[in-house]
Amino acid sequence: MPCGRDRQSQHGGDPAAGGHAGAPILRSASSGDADHSTTDAARRRLGVIREVLHTLTTPTFGKRGNSPKSLTSEERYRQMLGLPHGPRLSAPEIHQAWKRAAKAAHPDSGGSTQRFQELSAARDALIKQVRLARIS
Repeated sequence: MPCGRDRQSQHGGDPAAGGHAGAPILRSASSGDADHSTTDAARRRLGVIREVLHTLTTPTFGKRGNSPKSLTSEERYRQMLGLPHGPRLSAPEIHQAWKRAAKAAHPDSGGSTQRFQELSAARDALIKQVRLARIS
């Protein structure tokens, strides 16, 4: 049985040397007697190639190439507890979200101690913010 490199050289050469591993299906689909499944597979492969070429050749403008904005500590805490980012929260809502998240993260139920402590710290910080907002 020929190795992978020998098969590639039989069907268009080494991909690193300019041959294409997907060329056989494209060749067989271009023949007049290709069946429907071969033609569909070739169309899907060409679609993938077209998307990759578009991604590689399309210029980026403005801030598209920048990495996404990093989250604030409050947003990170809300994300950890599965809480929405927008509305104000009450202490009972935060505590309920913590209980849901803590069930899976607790060391007694197979979670890690570090993750459980992070969730507890997130709950404490959010509740502290709620209490400070209520005072002022």
